[in-house]
Amino acid sequence: MSVVKAIYNAPIVYELVEPFVGCTIINISYNGIIFGGRAQLSEKDRGFFARGVGKTIAISKARIAILKYELKSAKTELKHRNNLYQEVTKYGKLSPAEVDPTGNLYQAIMRIEKRIDALSAALKKEKKDLKAYLRN
Repeated sequence: MSVVKAIYNAPIVYELVEPFVGCTIINISYNGIIFGGRAQLSEKDRGFFARGVGKTIAISKARIAILKYELKSAKTELKHRNNLYQEVTKYGKLSPAEVDPTGNLYQAIMRIEKRIDALSAALKKEKKDLKAYLRN
């Protein structure tokens, strides 16, 4: 399962809906870490409260937090893998074929780059969808 699918399938572990205050809080557990999202009703909309709308917004914000966390982790991992690869090749003095004949090190770097691209695209889409949802 891809990282993005795992994020979207992560279970909701806590849900608080407070209609009198106009607040919805959702906590999602992902890889043993709790990520939260919150939807607060605007002062202009005090007379209108919809449980489903607040839940959708809060879930989206929690997913954005998870995606940002995973993206940061993946970028850190890529940095470390690139540093390792440069050290193994002695910063270009040795050819990659000499130190990595199977290409496994390089393929691992390519996989993490693909993961970063997928996470970036998912984060951009989630933000865009949330913005469109809020606008409507």
